[in-house]
Amino acid sequence: MTTILVVDDSPTIQRTLSFMLRRMGHTALTAPNGIEALNQLETNPVDIIITDINMPEMDGLALMSAVRERPNLQHIPVVLLTDSGEWQRDGRSLDADAFLTKPVSSHQLMGKIANLAEA
Repeated sequence: MTTILVVDDSPTIQRTLSFMLRRMGHTALTAPNGIEALNQLETNPVDIIITDINMPEMDGLALMSAVRERPNLQHIPVVLLTDSGEWQRDGRSLDADAFLTKPVSSHQLMGKIANLAEA
């Protein structure tokens, strides 16, 4: 199935989303911030990135920009994981392929992944 990189500084969010993704039949990788995510992307091909916006070291918007700038990564859809309304405050987030608002339900997650996997 689809390999998805979950980037969030919360181990609880990482575990929860990874569990839901695995139950849906996907492979889930995790990283605690954008820097670690970029390191993983160099060695582990992924189909979709789900990233929180607010993280230490490198936030989700900076990660998304770095992915968009690299020819070998720019094809990967980026889903921003946000707190309610947070994405509206920063115009850069409009470059995201999709948004998920915390707390994420399995139904929401399944729908976003299905839409992006088909695109």
